[in-house]
Formats: sequence, structure tokens, C-alpha cells
Amino acid sequence: DAQATDNFEEVHLVGHVVLREQDGMEIAADDAIYRDAVASLEISGPMTFTDGRTSGSAVGASYDKNQQLLTLRDQAVLHMAADTDGTGKFDATAHAMLVNRTTHFVSMDGNATIARERETINAETAQLHLSDDNHGVQMMELHQHASIVPVGGSNTPEMRGDDITLEFQGDGRTIKHTQM
Repeated sequence: DAQATDNFEEVHLVGHVVLREQDGMEIAADDAIYRDAVASLEISGPMTFTDGRTSGSAVGASYDKNQQLLTLRDQAVLHMAADTDGTGKFDATAHAMLVNRTTHFVSMDGNATIARERETINAETAQLHLSDDNHGVQMMELHQHASIVPVGGSNTPEMRGDDITLEFQGDGRTIKHTQM
């Protein structure tokens, strides 16, 4: 159901709302407001999204089509599915996230946690610089109470510090360089 408000450039959508971008990215919710003048979608309740190997959810979100910015306002979750060789998977949670599809950048704010195959990564805030195809992480910047804890017999060393920066090999999974 679409209900036009006094301003016909704003449409309140109720029901099974799905926004699909030409490149395949989808945002789904039960209630949203679309503002045509600024090409934005505002969601106050639960929502989900999929974008290639990336998917996630939140409570409250906005999407700016022109800038390709997805803002997850509360209870933000981001999943990266494994690639064709079965590796590269991770699950990330934070209070809020900003996903910039143009620059392949994810900003996590408030209790950022990233569970990877070899380690669990925590910090108050985190920035992920993804590869151009979004299939791997090139760099992670962890700020405020950062920690990296190995899991499952991993040879990753345990690290703790105020700030930790991780650079990854071309595979997007293997740590190449760490700065604490």
C-alpha cells in the first residue's frame, strides 16, 4: 500500500516493502518512507538487506540512493558469506553501522564485534576497508578497548590495545601487518 502525503514527493509504504538496486542490492522492511526529491528510504522498524555476499539487519535504517549509503541505526548486524573456496566468512555486530557501497567502507559504532574464522575482534568502534569487489577485508581500524582473541586453535596471537590496525593479504583473510 502506498499512501501519498501532502507532499507527493514523499510516499509512505506499508506491507512487504522491497527496494532493489540495478546491481542486485535489496533492502526489505514492513514500513518505510521514500522521499523522491533526495532519493532516500527511511525505515523506523526492523529491516534486512542483501548485497552480493553481504547481508544484514537492523532496527531503523536509512538508504541514500545517490550516495549509496546504508545507515543501520540500532542492533546492526552484517554477515559476509564464505567465498567459492569456503573461506572469508565473518559476522559483525554493533550498535550502529554505516555501509558505504561506493567506497567499500563499513563504519561500526558502539560495541563492535567481528567474529571471523580465526579470531574474534572487539572494539568500541571499527572501520572496515573492503576490497573493490567486497569479497575481502583490506584493512581494519579498531579504536577504544580493541582486542583480537584467537579461536579454534588459530595461530593468530592474542592482542589488546587502545587502537589496533590490521592490514590483510590479498586474500582478504590473512593478517599481513598489525599496528598497536
